[in-house]
Amino acid sequence: SVLDSFGLINIEAALAGTPVILNKECPAFNDLISYSNRSFLSFSHKEDYVKLYSTIQQIKDKEQRLKIVKTLQDYVVTNYNDKVVIDRWNQLLSI
Repeated sequence: SVLDSFGLINIEAALAGTPVILNKECPAFNDLISYSNRSFLSFSHKEDYVKLYSTIQQIKDKEQRLKIVKTLQDYVVTNYNDKVVIDRWNQLLSI
C-alpha cells in the first residue's frame, strides 16, 4: 500500500521469518528500506513486484532463504526491541 502509516505488519512478518516486499512509493517504508540496508525487498511498479515475488518463490536453496530471513530478523530485533522503542518514546515525550 502507498497509504500505510508505519508498517507494523511488515515488521511482524519479518520477525516471523517471512520475506517482506515493500512499496517504495509509501513514505512510511522508506526508513525501513534504507536503514535495514535493503534487507526489505522493495518495488516501485507492479511489474517490479511481480518479478520480486517470482524471485522469492524460485529460491529453492534453504540456506539462501534463511540468510534473507535472518538478515530481516536481526534488523527487527536490533531496532524494534522493547528497550529501543521505550527509549524512542521517552525521547519523543521529553521534547
